[in-house]
Amino acid sequence: MALTMKILEGMGINKDSLKDTPLKALAFHKMIEAIKLSYGERFKLGDEDFVDGVKELVEKMISEEFAEYLRGKIDLTKTHDIEYYANATEAAHDQGTAHVSVLSPEGDAVSVTSTVNTYFGSLTVSESTGIIWNNDMADFSLFDDSNIFGLKATVPNKVQAGTRPLSSMAPVIFVDKKTGSVRMIIGNAGGCRITTTNIQVAVRNLWMGQDIEDAVREKRLHHQLDPNYLVYEFGYPQDILEELKKYGHELKIKDTFMSVVQAVSRNMRTGEINGFSDERKFPGKAMFYTTEEDVYM
Repeated sequence: MALTMKILEGMGINKDSLKDTPLKALAFHKMIEAIKLSYGERFKLGDEDFVDGVKELVEKMISEEFAEYLRGKIDLTKTHDIEYYANATEAAHDQGTAHVSVLSPEGDAVSVTSTVNTYFGSLTVSESTGIIWNNDMADFSLFDDSNIFGLKATVPNKVQAGTRPLSSMAPVIFVDKKTGSVRMIIGNAGGCRITTTNIQVAVRNLWMGQDIEDAVREKRLHHQLDPNYLVYEFGYPQDILEELKKYGHELKIKDTFMSVVQAVSRNMRTGEINGFSDERKFPGKAMFYTTEEDVYM
């Protein structure tokens, strides 16, 4: 996610990107392409204790220079085949996931995602504790197939004794560069769609100027590079989809919701703090508590 946001940071996405349909489609095309390039690098990741070069790759992925290089690969007129974005396509969805975003009166921020991977994990309950066991082994790459989330197998993510599988979890805290104050806390449940969901909500709120409620409620897109098609939520604006087709994107609908976001956002101009719990899954509400001095969300 950090790599994608760094790529997009220099691409002029702002409030004007919402002025009309072509500008919206261009902004989302930029997002999709940045996501695809980032997924191309994700294919190379694995447990750094077992896979050579992962630490160096991560350092590269968070550098300004590498983001600038990948930004230069984005074609503003069309999309491309998988090979354009990566040469490591041989890779893992989680659904038994929960997230909480918290901001305290003192400005302390917490973003925590927990998971048993798929719904009810391994479908096994401990007889002694009553705790549901996870099935995170499903996040490893199995070379006869993609994993349950459709992510293709990659060599660095293969099963080995003692290794940790790649995870899509992405609890995030955005901090204002000038003041150091927390700007946004976000995370979600959604398997391989976690990262792409975070990106869309963050871009809408931080750069496009949408309220956190609107940013979370908006219909979403998802692309994970392989398979090379763009998934959209039921009800996504048809006019934008038609524009995205002009860039060469192959589209597929997802009849159910993609992910469930929990987010807190601070308006750096007014200081107002707002929390929002995604209405795609009920029940769920943003909670606040009061002190003698003020009210915090």
